[in-house]
Amino acid sequence: MRTTLKVFGGALALTVLAALIAAVVFHDRIARLMAVNSLFAEDNIVRNFSSMDQLFFHTPLSRGDGPVSPLPYGTPITMPEGFETWRTDRSLTAIVVLKDGQIVHEDYFQGT
Repeated sequence: MRTTLKVFGGALALTVLAALIAAVVFHDRIARLMAVNSLFAEDNIVRNFSSMDQLFFHTPLSRGDGPVSPLPYGTPITMPEGFETWRTDRSLTAIVVLKDGQIVHEDYFQGT
């Protein structure tokens, strides 16, 4: 009985040690996996989508050497009645409204 307990205790200790070593070695991968599992969790969604470059492996792409044309700003508009309720109900993080190729409203919410 005592020998069985020693073998079981040794095996348990080795398993725990192996799990700890794996946790240290694969910390980044485990963190990314946890992020994927909670990607759409209501309390994490804004933070997750605002830091995709930190949560997932990525490769930056060059925009190329061509010219850049910023969008011009037009006459600002007032958002319609009920917009704030609509925005809050959907947990909106940003909105950009274009009219005739011009930005007429741009706003960011929830710290984005």
